[in-house]
Amino acid sequence: MRQKDQRQPIQWVNGNIFVNRKGIPYGIWLLSGLSYGMSPFEQKKAVQALHRDLFQSLTGEYKILGLTSSISGDEIVGRMLEGVEEPTDHLMNEVRLIHDELTAFPPGARSFFLIAPLTSMNPREYLARFSWAGDNEMRESLGLPFNPPSLKAHREWQIRSITVEGRIPSAFKPRPVGLAALNWISIKLATRGSSWIDSPYFEVPTPNGWTRAKGLVEPMIDPMAKSDIDDPRELRNVWKMAKRRFVKVTPQNGDYAPSYQSFTAIAAPPQAGYEFPGSEFINIASELPNEVDFALLIKSTPAEKAIAKNRRAERNLTDQYKQRSGDQSSITGGNNAEIDRSAAALREYQTKLKADEREVEIEATSIFCTSGATGEEALEQIRDLEAMYKSSEWILDSAAAEQRDFFWDFFPGAIPSSTSSQYTQLTVGDNFAMGVPLCEDSLGMRSGFRIATHITDGRFQPVFINLSALAEADFSGSFAVIGELGSGKSVCMKTIASNMVDRGAQLVIVDHSDNQEWVALAQDLTNANVIDFANANASVDPFKLFPENKKQIRYMAMNLLTTLLSMNVTDGRGRLLGKVFKDFENDEIELHSLNDLKNYLLSDSIEPERRETACSIGETIEIFADVDFGRAFFDPTLPPADLTYDATVFATHGMTLPTKEDLTSEISQNQLSIDKRVGRAAYAYLAALGRNIGYEDDSRDVLFLVDEAYHMTSSPEGHKEILQGIKTGRKHKFHVGIGTHSAEEIGDQNLRSLITLRFVFRTRDEDLAKKNLEWLDKKYVTNEYIQAVTKDLAPIDEATDKVPENRRGECFFKDHRGKVGKAKIEIPRDPDRRKTVLTSPPKRSNVKAQELVG
Repeated sequence: MRQKDQRQPIQWVNGNIFVNRKGIPYGIWLLSGLSYGMSPFEQKKAVQALHRDLFQSLTGEYKILGLTSSISGDEIVGRMLEGVEEPTDHLMNEVRLIHDELTAFPPGARSFFLIAPLTSMNPREYLARFSWAGDNEMRESLGLPFNPPSLKAHREWQIRSITVEGRIPSAFKPRPVGLAALNWISIKLATRGSSWIDSPYFEVPTPNGWTRAKGLVEPMIDPMAKSDIDDPRELRNVWKMAKRRFVKVTPQNGDYAPSYQSFTAIAAPPQAGYEFPGSEFINIASELPNEVDFALLIKSTPAEKAIAKNRRAERNLTDQYKQRSGDQSSITGGNNAEIDRSAAALREYQTKLKADEREVEIEATSIFCTSGATGEEALEQIRDLEAMYKSSEWILDSAAAEQRDFFWDFFPGAIPSSTSSQYTQLTVGDNFAMGVPLCEDSLGMRSGFRIATHITDGRFQPVFINLSALAEADFSGSFAVIGELGSGKSVCMKTIASNMVDRGAQLVIVDHSDNQEWVALAQDLTNANVIDFANANASVDPFKLFPENKKQIRYMAMNLLTTLLSMNVTDGRGRLLGKVFKDFENDEIELHSLNDLKNYLLSDSIEPERRETACSIGETIEIFADVDFGRAFFDPTLPPADLTYDATVFATHGMTLPTKEDLTSEISQNQLSIDKRVGRAAYAYLAALGRNIGYEDDSRDVLFLVDEAYHMTSSPEGHKEILQGIKTGRKHKFHVGIGTHSAEEIGDQNLRSLITLRFVFRTRDEDLAKKNLEWLDKKYVTNEYIQAVTKDLAPIDEATDKVPENRRGECFFKDHRGKVGKAKIEIPRDPDRRKTVLTSPPKRSNVKAQELVG
């Protein structure tokens, strides 16, 4: 590129079509990246196939840009507050702290642009472009107004633009972009390294006439940043100057600081050739936390034309054989090793071109750019990149004198430099697709509260979830968190609870822990009502909770009693209770509590022929009413529990619950102790009660949390209520949060499959890890991910037996779209909330021991 041509090439824009100084028209599209980083092998093959389809569908010259950007703190604040009508003080403080954190270290994103010339081989068109460019060049020198391209030409270019867009696979979601995108790209290319560039969003432009692109950034390039050197002797030192592989870029318009940029390009692929997976030669750059941009300058030729060209190369090789050995045979013979290797490579290449009728020959230059506030910073990053590629046997290289040309090669509308042609790699579309350049691993939702940071690649994007928005979009907002003790499972659940309270949700929690950690959490988070079954101070008797809803009383009371009494609703006892409740609903009898029901069953009001059955039921209820944990149900002196608090916690510490073995058969169930029967019935009842609270007000989110969920889901009755809540809860903004150690403890296959959001934490037992991964996504039950779950997620340091601070909270997360990634749970930044989420009160036995010692 000539010196005078090294300036902003874009001159005119109309819709998604722009024209450069040479009169060459281009179309530009924004492409969406595909998930790749933690995809299983079959999914990676599908991504590679989509790239192959893209490269085989486009012929001629085109350019692909992969440009990094930052998600600004202001944008993140907007996403976190989106849909929150009355944010609490805690939420605003948390948002402010997150804003400060991410403003200092903004998370990154990557945007992809496809830029394709819209020219034809028509000589008239070429002459018209040449004439138009010459006329405008003369007008520029004379200070006269420029002439825009004709509208007739635009109509022809628009047809070609539509054709190009139609060839782009829909998986990449091509969106035409125009002047706003070109302005963003120009600013990005001219200022990267000196300032954070916010992630772009562009509306689809409407073609409404030509616009002069006069306001685009005009960069001034200083190769090797010579203007920073004061000593003339250093400028004359060729060796020192050759090491300064960077340029200093100073925008001539706009209030921008100078930036320093360093460039390198692929100089040679591995000698072993392309292998997949393993040859992701563009995607490798995404593994670095640094901002690495890339430009792919591509020329694609259909296979038949490339084969014809290679026949000439074969004839040349044959001529060399003749000249060197006088051999008239084919090129496969001879004793010249160098020519033999060339012949073998040519045969292999020809075979690949003929393997697919859609195959193309790709001539591509792959350029990478890093940037910084100083030249040394930019150069250090490019060296790191070159070293990382070298470890995969890819050679990246560049010279100080080539940096200026590489800078301009990134610009839309720039003619590829002669330097770039020296780094051109020749291959077929199938091989080039192994580079999978168009990949962007996002996770979670666009808005909501920040639950984690996505750490699959080096971009470290925030992971948002919004349970309310999921429900409104007809997804279930329920989630499950699985992992071994100490893996971070409970901290994750507490973090979600904290965020939900700050967004106005109501909490309903069943806390079986000895130290009542969920009671402590709820009381720290908001105004909480604790119903302690060991020391009952309030009643959960359905007659008292729902005095105006007799149908609800019947449902809840039958739910409790059928489980408690091991009763079938169709046997004699069940039919009798059904008759009693029917009379109750018809106002034929008056009942105000379960104790009243017991007394009625023991009274002479029952028909003589049913009195024996009724007395049997009443006497059995009396047995359970005398159990300590039965008081919350049967003590007539207790006031009804207030279920309108922002948090309601059912504390069941000390309650004896049946084991899995206890519930394996009808015989073993009938042999349950009184305490275990109460525990089983209580948990089934609480599941139904939690769902009832959640369905009371459809305008408010309710989060029902059950840690150590096997206590509830191991019984058929509790399992049924949880399943029903997950199935129908989205209509009422009712969300179930489950915590446990094994995916099997969530429930049966039907229940497990309904969980939308899935977290898997460290699980060192290999068999358990396989089960948990199968639930996450069966495609991840591979040695690679089994190793990751058992050893690489939040690993325990052997020297300290603790997880290093910077590795805590690591997990695999599957979002509502089915995307899986590695994430790091982000606990609240507010110091008080942080303490609340991390603190677990000492166990009650330990407290007593400390009191005795004291």
